[in-house]
Amino acid sequence: MSRPNDQWIARYDEAVYQLALGNVDQCIAELRAILVDYPDCLDAQLALGNAHLRKEELQEALQETLKAVEMEPENQMAQMNLSIIYMRMGDKEKAEHHALQAKLIYWKKSGKEPPPFLRQATRESLDVVGQNPPPQPMIFTKKKTDLENPETPQKPETES
Repeated sequence: MSRPNDQWIARYDEAVYQLALGNVDQCIAELRAILVDYPDCLDAQLALGNAHLRKEELQEALQETLKAVEMEPENQMAQMNLSIIYMRMGDKEKAEHHALQAKLIYWKKSGKEPPPFLRQATRESLDVVGQNPPPQPMIFTKKKTDLENPETPQKPETES
């Protein structure tokens, strides 16, 4: 929701504060009330999915987060949340697909060209919706710290 009407913001802030305090049921009730009054409030919709996720109510979290994606398919947070939900549900392929979607949205909005591996992974990720073979996991051979602080190779021990 583009915030032309700020009346919902105080209620939203209170709901999120209740979530931070651990009052998840109270948070969910307030977010649902906000969505009755402001059904296009993307912030409340995303927070509602997160609140259900906090309670490990994965089906409810999925339903609420999918509503957020319907509101704004190019929302990076919604796609990332779907990735987390699917991972917790044990669906690695869908989790990887939505994590990739979040990365692509970031690159698209940044105006920069995504790296080649990401463009290839995009083509491969279409399997999640049944269009291509499944995406292959990325394999990294070196850690960033290895590149910054390369260890000197140890010489093999020789017999004396």
